[in-house]
Formats: sequence, structure tokens, C-alpha cells
Amino acid sequence: MREPPTIPRHKGEPGEFSFDTLRREGIAFTQELSGSVWTDYNAHDPGVTILEQVCYGLTDILYRADFPVADLLVDEKGVIDWKKLALLPPEQAFPSRPTTELDYRIHILNSVAEVENVELQALGRDNPSDAGLYRIRIRVRQNPSLPAGDSHDPNLDIGPDVVRRVHQAFCGARNLCEDLEAIEIVPTIEYQLQANVELRDGADPVEVVARVYNACEVWLAAGLEFHSYEHALLEGKVPEEIFRGPFSGHGVVAADRGMPPIEFPESDLLPCLRQIPGVDRVTMSPHAISVSAGESARLHWPQTQEEILVRLFRNGREVRVWLDQLNIRYKELNFADRGVTFQPGDINSILPRPTAQVRDITAWESVQHTFPPIYGLGRNALPESREFRARARIQQLRSYLLFFDQHMADYIAMLGNLRHLFSLDVDRWHTYFFQALTEDSFPGIGETYRPYAVGHLKSVLASQRFGSRTNRLNDYFLALYGETFRDSVLKTDAPGKNLEEEDSLFQARIEYLRHIEEVTRDRGSARDYDKPRGVLNNRSGLETKLSHLLGFEQDREGAARVRLVEHILLRPAGSPFRISVLLPDWPERCKDRDFRTYAEQLVDASCPAHIYADIYWLSAAELDRFDESHEAWWQCYRKSEAIRLSPEKPRADSPEAQNTKITARSLMDFLTDLENRRPVT
Repeated sequence: MREPPTIPRHKGEPGEFSFDTLRREGIAFTQELSGSVWTDYNAHDPGVTILEQVCYGLTDILYRADFPVADLLVDEKGVIDWKKLALLPPEQAFPSRPTTELDYRIHILNSVAEVENVELQALGRDNPSDAGLYRIRIRVRQNPSLPAGDSHDPNLDIGPDVVRRVHQAFCGARNLCEDLEAIEIVPTIEYQLQANVELRDGADPVEVVARVYNACEVWLAAGLEFHSYEHALLEGKVPEEIFRGPFSGHGVVAADRGMPPIEFPESDLLPCLRQIPGVDRVTMSPHAISVSAGESARLHWPQTQEEILVRLFRNGREVRVWLDQLNIRYKELNFADRGVTFQPGDINSILPRPTAQVRDITAWESVQHTFPPIYGLGRNALPESREFRARARIQQLRSYLLFFDQHMADYIAMLGNLRHLFSLDVDRWHTYFFQALTEDSFPGIGETYRPYAVGHLKSVLASQRFGSRTNRLNDYFLALYGETFRDSVLKTDAPGKNLEEEDSLFQARIEYLRHIEEVTRDRGSARDYDKPRGVLNNRSGLETKLSHLLGFEQDREGAARVRLVEHILLRPAGSPFRISVLLPDWPERCKDRDFRTYAEQLVDASCPAHIYADIYWLSAAELDRFDESHEAWWQCYRKSEAIRLSPEKPRADSPEAQNTKITARSLMDFLTDLENRRPVT
């Protein structure tokens, strides 16, 4: 497996950042600056000694800066919080929502285990009035290796439940201006396999027969063929290719054999059976199998010993296989092929996350400790009994060294807080990190600089705010996903004048970043009408994005929020690819002409290209009227859809259908009235 593509870290030339190089460059700078004032650059010179200690401290910093990036991001418990760092793993960053018919098929197969094959038919290709509608045809999986004597039709007992869950899967993944026209279960007729198989020497008869039946069942079911994610990686595919489309628990699509054939000769099965290990030759009857339109063939599993019509021969003699042994092995094959599925968390074993080592990066010891003992610094400090003049000179040198120590200690504080700098902490206003030196890290600090002793400097620095720099870092996160956040349109006061507003805008940015995965991936998603309207986050992706960017997300519980109506759900009154976006006009910022212009441009830019959006600014009373009308229609629509897609097939003039038409017409009248009152431009 090849390494995933990454940007390599910059590495200096050999010796570029070594102690000798730093010392040499330090002396060169000193010579350039001092000229003829200082000419002694030998090791015994105090200035050279100080330079050497500082160079040693710098090499320590360079050593820490060269730690793996994962070591700089890990917390004290050894955990890297990828979500908090706005870093998504491949199985979350690359998969998309279902957008094509193949995507929907993968999603349904992944969501409903009983579905063996699924077909989506887009109705709008033949009839423009049905644009946006789908008809789904599913083939229900047969219960593998049924006990002898058990007559079982899987369509009878699990069919209604499968239809309901397929409907739920589609509703939870559908996009704007898409809906279901019908869900059908493909009826099946049984096909009894008859074949004569010549075994190779050493082949296990039970294994061969089980694999013959399994290959026949897979061939009859057709549909999508998957390869495991490990197999795709071994083929040299990169994560962008592997996780294209919705995430699949079955792996990567390797082939699409479509729906089962309506008519086929048995000889088409021969290539599949000949590839089975242990098979030398296979012969079958030459007649063809034909099924009625809309049906498909399903393998008949033998119920008695006499129904095993796959006969085995070795060296001209027939070999018998017992049904109970065949049942056990067939179950094992089915479990191996269909029982093992991937979850997003399993990808960690295939594409391992970076491992990290917990390090105390910010720990600092003053360069005082590396001076020769004669200097009386650090652990070799002069006792109080020494004369005042000697101790004063050492204190003067210590004060001079404080400038170097503080800079280096603050640098490793920045390094050690890298995970806080590039994070989505709500209370993160600091973009500069520091550490106040203590007596342990810098002996004599209290006497050298008394504000340290009382913690005054630390409290001053901790109270600083760096809003502009913090927002630039947030912009970096947004740029990773191709997004922007224009907080200027939400401001009502001058920058820096209103701290409450500054906090609010910062919270809005952080909230947007926390939902960046949904905002980018689900921007074309529609509301799930299979769930109640008031369920948390049951709204379209466009509503979510507009609410965040226009500042309505902070007032989620109030009335000042975005509403969206899909006209296709109001059929036959509604148009297929048209939506209405309703925005409140009473908040202060919504009265500003520039804000309204920006909001309308944002709707047009965020709306899928094939969908036309009507934009209306409504008063609080108008939105209350809309909510009342929309809620009535929503309840009726959910009930009528549940009944319409049920196996009973109710009449078109049922009370539920009539109520849905009435409430849909009322809602369309409300939108039409808004359109008629729109000023002519």
C-alpha cells in the first residue's frame, strides 16, 4: 500500500541549524555590528560564552520544533481531537451525499440489509411533469440455507417492513426538489439449478457444491459488485477515489451488473461455475430460462436430499453431498460475503491515524544552568555571604539574560499550545501564548523582575484579546473547505467598540466551523418529511447554511429564522424545480438594504444550479401565518405518504390524500399571494 500524498515538512540542509552554525552566524553578526569595538572572539570571552549558551538554548528549541506534528497536537491524555482541530479523517471528508442514481442505490443497499438489488428510475426523462420523481424497484434478499421442508417466501413477511425502511433511507438522504413516486418489490420465480460437475483431485465436495449454489445466486441477483477497501488500496487507489460518493459499508463498487436479466440461457452461468476452485468440468442442460416482465429468477434452495440436483463426479464415480453439511457451509459463505460490513470507525485500521507521543514541550530551564560555575548563575549561584558588589554584578548579568530566556520560553509556549491555536475552542481569544518564568525555571526571577513575583504581568497578558488575528485563523479553517464567513454584514457597531457583539460574531464563526462538514456536504440536502417537522436539525442544508451566514442561527428557538418550501412536494400544484425562501424582515440588520442584497445574492449562490429560488421578506405576522399553514400541510403530507407507499395501495381519493391536496393548495395560495405583492423591478 502506497503512502497517502502529503505535503512534506521543510528540512534544512545538513548542519544548517546546528550549534556550530548558529555560533558562527552569531559571531558574524556581532562583527558586522560592533566593527572594531569588540575584537576578541575567543572562547574565554564572556560575550562569546553568552552567545554559546543562547545558541545551545536555540538548538533545544529547534529540536522541539522538529517533533512530529502529531506530537504537537496531542493532549495530555495522548488523544488528538480531530473534530476540535477541524481536521476530518478521509472517510468523513471525502464521501458525499447521494447525488446520482448509483449513489442512491449504494445508500439504500448500505441502509437496508434485506435489499439484495435496487434500481432507481428517474421519471422526468420521459415526462417533464414528473421531473424530480423517482420510482424504486427492489429485490429482497432470500433467507439463506432454509431448513429442509420449510416453504418460505421472503416477499410475504418482510416486504412491507423493507418498503418502509427503504422509504426512510431515501427520505433521509434525498436532495432538494426530489421525491418518490413509488417503491416496488420485484416478484421472483424460483429457478432450480441442475448441473454435472467433475471434481479435481483433492477437492472438497461440500465446498464445491456450496460455492456452485452461491455463484448461481449471486449471478441471478446481479446488482453491484463490491471490493473491500483493503483491495482498493492494494490496487493503488487514493482515498479520494475510494471514498467517492456516499460511504458504503460493503466497500468500493467494482462492477455494476444492473437488474437481473429477464431471459437468459443457462450456458451464461458456465463461465462463473468454471472459475470455482476444485471444478474441472461443468455441463448443463442447453434450454433457456424465461421470466415474465417485471419478475426475476431466484435460486431454489434444495429442501430435501433429493432436490440437490448438482451432481458431483470424480474419476467417473458419483460423489454424494449431505444436505445438513451443505446448509452449514452455505451459511458460512453467505456470512463471509454479506455478513461483514465496514463502519466509518473501521477505516482507522486500514488508513491508520497518526500516532503521537505525549511530550512536555513547554518545560523550560534557563540558560543560566549551562554557564560555567565561575559565573555564579543558576545552580551555582553565589551565597548570600558573598560581598554585595559581586552579587550585584551577577544580578545585572541575570537581568541581561532574562531577555533571551523570556523569548525562548515564549516560543516553546507557542509550540506547546499549537493544538489550542488551531482549534475550535469557544473561549479561544488568544493567538499569542507565553509563560511566566518561575524560580525553578529562572532562579532569581523575583529579585530580577518583581512583577513576576506578584503575577502582575501574567494577569495583564491573560486579559488581552486578539479578535482580528483569531478571525484570520478561523478564515484559514474555512478556506480549507472553500468557505467564507462575512461577519461585516452582521455588525451593527464599529469594530472593537462593542465587545458583546464581537463575542457574538466569534461564536457564530465557531458554530459555522463546527458544522462545516454538514454545511459543505449537505448544502443540497432536503428536509426529511418522514420525521416530524420540529425534530432537531430536521431542515434542508440550504436552510442551515443561510441561517449560519445570515446570523439567524443564534436565534434558533425564536421566530427570526429561515423558512424553505419545496414546490415539488406540493404537487400537482407545485413546480418540480422551484423553491421559496422566506426571510424575516423585522431584525435590525434585515432592514439594511446592503444586508438584503447580500442575503439574496447568497441564496442565489448557494442554491443548486438547476433550482430556481423565490425570495420573500416577511413580517412576523406573515411568518406566523405561514408556519400555521405549513404545519397543517406537513402533518397531512406525512400521513398520506406513509399510506400511499404502504402495500395496501389506497384509493387516490382517500381522506388523507384529499386533506393533503387541500392544505397544499392553501400553502400555494399563500406563496402566490406573496408573488403577486412583489414590487415590479
